[in-house]
Amino acid sequence: MGKAAAAVLAILLLAACQDQPPDAAMESAQSQASGVLGTYSWEWTGGAEDAESGTPPEIILARDMEELTARPGEQVTVSFDDDSSPTLQAETWDGGAPDETLQVDEQQVTMPAEPGGYPLGIHADWPDSRNNAHYTFFIQIEEE
Repeated sequence: MGKAAAAVLAILLLAACQDQPPDAAMESAQSQASGVLGTYSWEWTGGAEDAESGTPPEIILARDMEELTARPGEQVTVSFDDDSSPTLQAETWDGGAPDETLQVDEQQVTMPAEPGGYPLGIHADWPDSRNNAHYTFFIQIEEE
């Protein structure tokens, strides 16, 4: 077995053993912040769990969250503590509903163009499984 195939197998086995989604973080040129795990569906060897949570604005109001500072239009990196690379979707929220869908390229999310504070929802979907999870971040877009 080649080194690349062995590495992929090791990651798949690790993911199959985890009993909950990995922790997520975002990093910009100015700062980094941890996300808060929200709603998810997760299977592992020997079990499965579905959990529900509130919307990103509700989660932000209920917790003292780290703030990610970024510049308008900056690409920030999303990473997971298990080194996985799920498919991502990102959107800002206004009140109880999604507001703006953000561009995602691999693990890079393009920040909003307008300065201000935004609740940000990240939906991560792990291919070849039913595993998926939502994460909440609070981003502060600085004026240039």
